[in-house]
Order: sequence, then C-alpha cells, then structure tokens
Amino acid sequence: MVSNMEKCLLTTILRVLFGVVWVLDGLLETQAGVTPQVLSLLYQLNANGQPSWLTPWFNFWTPIVIHNAALMLGMLFLSEIILGVALVLGVARKLVYYFGVPYSLILWGLSGFGGPYTPYSSDLGAPVMYAFVFLALIALELETGRAASRFLSFDAIIERHLSKWKKLAEFSQSQA
Repeated sequence: MVSNMEKCLLTTILRVLFGVVWVLDGLLETQAGVTPQVLSLLYQLNANGQPSWLTPWFNFWTPIVIHNAALMLGMLFLSEIILGVALVLGVARKLVYYFGVPYSLILWGLSGFGGPYTPYSSDLGAPVMYAFVFLALIALELETGRAASRFLSFDAIIERHLSKWKKLAEFSQSQA
C-alpha cells in the first residue's frame, strides 16, 4: 500500500520531469531552421497522407500558420517553455494542468494527429500522450489533496501570502 506521502512525492517527480520535457521541447524548437521545417510539414500534411475528413481542419489552420509563421510558432514555443517552467516550479498547478490537456490536443491536431499516415503508420504522436500525462497529474492531485502542494511547489509559498491563490493551485481545499 502506497502512503499519501509517497503519492505526493511521486506526483511531484512526475510533474517536475514532465516540466523538464516541456522546457527542453520548447527550447529545441526555438533553434534556427525549425520554422521552415514546420511550414514544410504543414504543406506535406495538407497535401497528402491525411484522411479526407481532416481536410477542413488543415484548411483552417494552414493559412493562419503560414501567413503568421514567426508569430504563431514563437507563441507556441514560448508557451511550451512557460508551461514547462510552471510545471517544474509547481506554480498554479490546477490551472496549468487544466490548460495543458486542451493545449496538448491542439498541438496534436496542428502536428497532423501523428500523421501523415501511410498503410504502415503506427505512431499517434507525442502531444496526445502529453494530454494523458496532464490527466494523470490531475487524478494524482485529486487523490493526494492539498498535501501535494507541500512538495517542491511554489504554490505552497504563494498561498501563505495570497489566500485566493488556492483556487489556481489546489484541487481539494477541504484537506489540510
């Protein structure tokens, strides 16, 4: 049987490691030469390898990203870094987790839902898995209650000075 303290520690380790992944991903994507690769992928996804029912999705996003490539990709990369730093530091955990699920799914959609698909494709893509990790973090936080905020989390420090911060950080305010 795993104690609540051990669950809190495991939740914290998962959160911090997951945050490091987001930060590294965002930093790697800011390197020179990534923008043309992303645009090339969008053209490729739009041109072939996708089910026909996804055509409206790509017809919507492709012109937006292509005509505002630097802005859109900069916002994506910066938001990944901010999300990762928030995870590592344990800041506004509830808000970050709830934001992370749809954000990961949008990234999954923008990256072609793991495509382009060929008859032998077997990879759904990483962003959909990110959504599941965020859901797992939500479940773990609900399980451990406020005790999770005491492990390597700036939320615990902020809450001492701003009582309303708990609404952004905590999943269960009934437990002490």
